[in-house]
Amino acid sequence: MTLEEMTAQVAKNAPDQAIWLGWSLGGLVASQMALTHPERVQALVTVASSPCFSAREGWPGIKPEILGGFQQQLSDDFQRTGGAFSGAANVRDGDGASGCPHLKKRSAGAAYAGM
Repeated sequence: MTLEEMTAQVAKNAPDQAIWLGWSLGGLVASQMALTHPERVQALVTVASSPCFSAREGWPGIKPEILGGFQQQLSDDFQRTGGAFSGAANVRDGDGASGCPHLKKRSAGAAYAGM
C-alpha cells in the first residue's frame, strides 16, 4: 500500500476537520493528509517522523546499510525483529501491559513496505 493509498483510506474515516497527530509512519500519513486535503487539517503534529528515513547527502537519517540490514532481518525473522522494535517503541499502560497489542499482528510485507 502506498502512502497515497493509506492517506485515502484514513481520509474516508476521518472527520471533516481535525487536529492531526502522527507517530513515525503515521506522521507521513498525517503530513500527506495536510498536503492533499489542507481544508480538513486544523493543525499538524508529527512525532518521530521523517519524510526520508535513509541518510543521503544533505539529509541526516539512518545509514543505508543499517536500514538494509533491518529490512533483511524483517525478511528473515519478522516476529523476532518486530518484537524487538515494538518492545523498544511500545507504550505501556500503568500495569505494564502493552498499550499497542495490534503491533504484534502486522505482517512482514506491511513493515517492509513502510521502509
